[in-house]
Amino acid sequence: EMAEGATFLADPLPGFDPATQVLDAMDANDLQYLALEVCKNLSHRGGNLSAEQLADRMAGRGEDRERNRPLSDGGGATQRAKQATNACMYIFREAVKVRLGAENLGVQLEESTGLSEASRDVLDRVWRLKNASLLADDKVGCALSVGRLVNMEWKLSVGTESSSCAKLGVPFVVLLFSVCDADGTPKSASVEMTLSEWEEFAKGVDEMATAMETV
Repeated sequence: EMAEGATFLADPLPGFDPATQVLDAMDANDLQYLALEVCKNLSHRGGNLSAEQLADRMAGRGEDRERNRPLSDGGGATQRAKQATNACMYIFREAVKVRLGAENLGVQLEESTGLSEASRDVLDRVWRLKNASLLADDKVGCALSVGRLVNMEWKLSVGTESSSCAKLGVPFVVLLFSVCDADGTPKSASVEMTLSEWEEFAKGVDEMATAMETV
């Protein structure tokens, strides 16, 4: 069962289908390890989601040794580990968001994804184990009950003077965010940044964009 009106994996992220191929290529023990770490992360109880360490773990076991299925993306081990982590996190986040029943993940994955039966069984087993604690954890609900960005505007300005300095001539960036809360209530917020702060912010956005490309 799911929450009324909810649909599991209704709008998969770009790159999700190729990422499921990486999950399929993983050793069952590694996939179970990843799923358990994702659940810890969702519960705000840590969880090791280091792509480098996961890549080392996969390589140490001999990735795809048992299933002998080739990976189609041709990327490096760390990139594949990132894809696996993002796909696994997305699956469990969506399962929590729609409050999926303990016995329903395997069925939903079969209907909504191209994951192999072996991968579905691993994820279903972890979900049965962690379902109750994830759905009962208010922190998880709060983390997923987020709003959405409606619009963002920006402007570059120059501060001309202040109470302590008659001539400033300091450039700064102002960002205006228009958002809707989880319940649909519109809100606006503005942020003022120095150029150095803006550069750090822009760098972070670039990193997020790069990470999204590996999903």
